[in-house]
Formats: sequence, structure tokens, C-alpha cells
Amino acid sequence: MHKAINGNTFLKSSWADEKKSLEIGEIGIVSKRQENAPGIVSLRSYTVAPWRDRLQVRTSGMEFFSPSQKREKINYGIFVHSLLSQIRTKQDVTMVITKAMLNGTINEREKGDLEELINWVVDLPVLQQFFDVESTCKMEASLFTTDGSERRMMDRVAMRGDQVWVVDYKTGVPSAKDEAQVKDYILLLEQMGWKRATGYLVYFEERKWVEVK
Repeated sequence: MHKAINGNTFLKSSWADEKKSLEIGEIGIVSKRQENAPGIVSLRSYTVAPWRDRLQVRTSGMEFFSPSQKREKINYGIFVHSLLSQIRTKQDVTMVITKAMLNGTINEREKGDLEELINWVVDLPVLQQFFDVESTCKMEASLFTTDGSERRMMDRVAMRGDQVWVVDYKTGVPSAKDEAQVKDYILLLEQMGWKRATGYLVYFEERKWVEVK
């Protein structure tokens, strides 16, 4: 190392032979900041609430992870709803399913089942307006009652001219409650000024659809 230092003019000039040390530059002394300097706010104390006393564990959603058959159907329906909300036209089906598989959300067996179900929905003749590029579509669309007090979430809405269609997806068996829900959507749409409003119910498990007017 000594040979390397002697061979370099800059390093040689900084070498202190008597101390056997290499000194380059100077260490400056940083002045202490004044407490009352302009623009400086000194915080001497602050109040902290004990977080352990405020921490709460929400258990109302634990049913989501329950292995019950009912819960599995609901979870399945939520997932299919999510996939359908990402599909604008039939050409999007393969891309959305493949993306779910690459993300590890579904496996190869589930991929085939979901692809068959979603293609069945997209290919239904009565639902073509929902996946037509000529229509204006809204997925997971919100509706408010006339007084603004309550929000209704519609799975899919298609609009063209003076006509509007709404579809609601279901995982259970058909019921009068389902039809009443869609009729409520239609009423709200008519109150918004749509002259021709039609609704549909699509049941995944039974591969069945119902028109609601």
C-alpha cells in the first residue's frame, strides 16, 4: 500500500509519514441548531392513545371462510360476478379467465368450469345487448332512490337509444324476491326518464334465465 501511495502524487502529498496515516480533507464542526430559529417549530410533547386498548377484531366476516356448502356457493357467485364485471365483449372471456389462472386464483379444472359458465352467459341470445359494442354498458352500476336515501347495486346495465336493460346474476334457486328486486331497478330507471326498461335474472347453478318487466 505504501508503494501505491508513493506512486500517486495526490496520495503522497496527503500521507503523514510520522503518523503513518493518510489524511484527505477536513472534518468540519456542525454548529448546533438554535431552538428558537425562525421557521422552526419545536414539539416538546404530544398525546398518544394506547393502541392496544383501541384495537378491535371484526368477526362478522368469518363466515366467508367457513367451508359450509352455502358459503361456498356464495363465494363462487361473488367470484363469477367479479369475472363478468371485467368482460365487456365476448372477446374478453379468454383473457379474463387466463388472467385469473395466471394469478393463481383458479386452477386448470376450475378454469374449464368457469369458462363454460361464462360463455353460456355471454352467448345467451337475450343478453346480447349487454356484450354488444353498440351498447353503452355499465358494470356494478349504482342506483339511488328518488330521495337519495338508499343505493342499489345492479350487476350490469346496457343502454341504447331510449331503451335500457338490466341483468342480475344469482347463484341460488329462483324466487319471487329476486323478481321484486329487478322490478325495483326497472322502476328506478323509469323514474330517471328511460321509456323502455327491461330486466333479466340469470341463475348460474340452474343455467336458467328469466325476463322481468
